[in-house]
Amino acid sequence: MIVCRKPKLYDVDVYGALAVLVLVAAGWFFAVEPWQRIWTSYQDLSVAHTDTAAAVREDMVILERHQRKLEELEQVVEAQVAEVPRWDAMPRLLREVTDIAARANLEVHNVVPLPAATQGPYMVSDVSVGGRGTSGDFVRFLDLLAEQNQFQSLQACRMTRHPGPSDAACDLTWTVRMYLLPEAGLVMDEEDDS
Repeated sequence: MIVCRKPKLYDVDVYGALAVLVLVAAGWFFAVEPWQRIWTSYQDLSVAHTDTAAAVREDMVILERHQRKLEELEQVVEAQVAEVPRWDAMPRLLREVTDIAARANLEVHNVVPLPAATQGPYMVSDVSVGGRGTSGDFVRFLDLLAEQNQFQSLQACRMTRHPGPSDAACDLTWTVRMYLLPEAGLVMDEEDDS
């Protein structure tokens, strides 16, 4: 007959079980737990990388759009700069002022360019003109001047009419300010000498 005996628990069994539990706990804390943290960090970094890459692509699209707009603006600025007369065109501009005055039926007696001054990127030169004509002729002159060169402006004017009803003409004195770019290759200081 076989008699079953109840197994006896020895101290060695308890120590062995404790050792297994310690090994499982150590394996959990030193292998599984760090791996889960690394995996979670990897997933977070992967999501952040994807979001950052999408943001960079959007920024690149915006940057390209702004780059195209900047190129368009640079072309507009270059076209505008090409229209601004240079300092070496001053004699031609003075002839234009006298030609415009003649087209407006004004007699020009004198044209005196005043010393030029630097104003930002421009050279500014006032030109004092003296002549004779009617007030209507003078207004026509101002209209023609504005159409001919937008970089000139009237700074001051004076009309003096002589007594007597027979003559409608007045003595006129006016100052036109011309905005000019320096000659090609000439660098201007950025100070404002008004």
